Amino acid sequence: MDVRSKLVRHGDALCEEVSSFAEELGATSPALATVALTTLGDLADRDTRHARLLPVVLLEALGRPGAPARPAAVVSSLWWSGFERLRYARGPHAVRSAMATMTLLPHRYLESLPGRSRVRATWSEALTRATTSAVDSLLAAFAPQPPVMTRERVLGEHMATFGAACARDTAMAASLAGQDVNRWRQFGLMHGVLQGIAADSADNADDATRACRPAAAGWSAAGSSVAGWSAAGSSAATGIAPPPPLLLAHAFTANPANQDRLARLRKEAATAPNARVALCDLAHSGSAVRSYNQDVGRLRLQVLDLLAGIVAPGPFRTVVEESVDVAAEAALARPRELLGATAGA
Repeated sequence: MDVRSKLVRHGDALCEEVSSFAEELGATSPALATVALTTLGDLADRDTRHARLLPVVLLEALGRPGAPARPAAVVSSLWWSGFERLRYARGPHAVRSAMATMTLLPHRYLESLPGRSRVRATWSEALTRATTSAVDSLLAAFAPQPPVMTRERVLGEHMATFGAACARDTAMAASLAGQDVNRWRQFGLMHGVLQGIAADSADNADDATRACRPAAAGWSAAGSSVAGWSAAGSSAATGIAPPPPLLLAHAFTANPANQDRLARLRKEAATAPNARVALCDLAHSGSAVRSYNQDVGRLRLQVLDLLAGIVAPGPFRTVVEESVDVAAEAALARPRELLGATAGA
């Protein structure tokens, strides 16, 4: 069976496992079962399904059957489904549903697994660590933010959310394979950071342009990443999404003469659409975009180097490498000269 056929088989089995878990949960907790079923909607997207299969793919990359890692993929799917909903949640019901999916359901699923208590305990610890890190980072975003966006802050917050979650997924796979958990966790951490940067770009650009754009219906303040949304304000109120946080951090560094203006626009962007447009324009300056894209390129190489340190070349490693390349490509920005951005404020 070729690699793609195996991925399809593992993906179908993952969906079946989530469905079975929801059905069993429905006997005692029908409301929670309904929440669990929302994960299947996320897994209907092929790219999302493949991303959740990371523990399975890594086991296959070692030349081992991937099936034992499917429960780890279920944990990952439930958690990520809740996390993504929490990033975009608007209203108390949406927040409660997202939190239940992210914090309660993965642990309930782990408790339902038979045998292997040592592995289950290891996975539970990894799950708790990732959830605590992500929730703490999300809550910290509500606090007053410094006026200057820095690269260290953006990467640190992605490490606490996307990075911690991917580190959990790779650590679960490592525990099954008897591998060095710390090395696998480090790969997962940086892989997650790159995925988070790509998610920022997806939140702030359509497929065609990577430009500041009118916000999509339902886009919430949280949608622009943990690192940047609270300071920039809700695009639902202004209709314009802010620039990706890492790009904005590079704009502060690449344009020292404009730091005060960037800081002012960043503050005013919470309520002033013109300020948000001007902030996007400055963030997409040629020097900022060059510095940012070079940074993304270095992060890509770092992730690929870490991957090469844990699995040998082969078709399943290629699958992971392709996902890294896709994330790096999605994260790239284009300068305002190519976007037709309009200055303001």
